[in-house]
Amino acid sequence: MAAAALSFVDRAEIEHTCTGLCLDYSYFADSSQMDAWAALFAEDAEMVLMGQVHKGRAAIRASVNTDNRDAVATYHSLSNIRIAILSDTDARGTVGIVLYAAPKVNGVGSASSLAPAAIGAYHDTYRKTAEGWRFARREFVPSMMRTQT
Repeated sequence: MAAAALSFVDRAEIEHTCTGLCLDYSYFADSSQMDAWAALFAEDAEMVLMGQVHKGRAAIRASVNTDNRDAVATYHSLSNIRIAILSDTDARGTVGIVLYAAPKVNGVGSASSLAPAAIGAYHDTYRKTAEGWRFARREFVPSMMRTQT
């Protein structure tokens, strides 16, 4: 059903659910709940991070299964969440992101100074699946990156 034919309540529910996916993505990533994080993606989803394309939920999950996952603390700060409903099964959106990352010392991210590792936006495509609304595609588009030293 086209977006224009949806009721206000239906549009609000889709927007709320897609916003929740954005918030859960950051929460699960920052709390190292990577199986729950990966479950936010459709089975055939695509994620693009730093030019790397990961296709399928299993590949997306594997992309964050690094040796240093527990050695680094992250904090995703989100802003300007915008959801455009296309139909009762499809939506698009953008989400502003400021990412902080620091090595863990005694379980807490520690650095001599805190500066964002990256600032940019996620460009998202959402799809209603048999599991509910999921990311069909998520791409991080950087606007500023911390230089590597």
